[in-house]
Amino acid sequence: SDAWPPAILGVSPAPGSASVSAYSPIAVKFSEPVNRATLLAAFQIKTGGSAWTGAQMAANWSAYGDRVALEPSGWHLSYFTTYTVTIAASVEDIAGNVMTTPYSWSFTTGSDVDGPRIGLLSAPLSVIYDEPATIIASVSDITGVSAVLLYYKMNGTASFSSAIMPVNSALDYEATIPAQWTLGTLLFYIWSNDTLGNTGTLPANLSSGQYNEIQVLDDKAPLLTAAGIERVEFNESATVNVSATDDIGIMAVYLEYNTVLSDATHVSAMTLTTGDNFTGTLPAQGEIGMFTY
Repeated sequence: SDAWPPAILGVSPAPGSASVSAYSPIAVKFSEPVNRATLLAAFQIKTGGSAWTGAQMAANWSAYGDRVALEPSGWHLSYFTTYTVTIAASVEDIAGNVMTTPYSWSFTTGSDVDGPRIGLLSAPLSVIYDEPATIIASVSDITGVSAVLLYYKMNGTASFSSAIMPVNSALDYEATIPAQWTLGTLLFYIWSNDTLGNTGTLPANLSSGQYNEIQVLDDKAPLLTAAGIERVEFNESATVNVSATDDIGIMAVYLEYNTVLSDATHVSAMTLTTGDNFTGTLPAQGEIGMFTY
């Protein structure tokens, strides 16, 4: 049976480190998977007369359960401030063995060199070519958000267009990309700066050419208008004229028909004549009867 108590093998930020980003998570690596609730109950971070518990942190655990990254939830670290983290000797492993000694360390944050933190809250995976796409994001910064912009373009075009993302009723940032009226991949990213001029983007590394994507699709069939042919004479061909229109454009128009003596389907490409007009020919039938097209 498991009789070994859990132990802390490493922490981040490193003990005694300085100029730590105020956005750095507090990470802890244990010797084995631990009971998550006992870790949160044992956790405390403090500075001066202020202290926060594990209940005031957002925890991101590894799949195995031996590592956790903690970030402030509803509050934030301050700049140029020394913090002391303590994990009490009450953390249990999965078997219930209790950590034997508490663990404590300190680190100091540096100046504000971080841009705003941006999170994508809502964006469609796909839109129809005549539909706009609404993008909603959360943007936060310790010193304050100055501006938020949405940049977008169709993949393959030269430059991005931009739109201001104002604050909506939920205190998030929202903007709408207009309908593109073309098919393909719509690329977009979000840019923001804080009151000190530090900038942030989503995705974070734009230099790699990776952007958020929305697929622009077409679910509308072309509109076809043709005058019906009721009859033709024996051994005479018939001309079929059709007008074909589509917002995105017509790629091709085909004439499908069955002959008098066969149910087999025949297909021939129709020829563009003028504007949206196409023409095709039904071949002469050597038999009397009915055929469809």
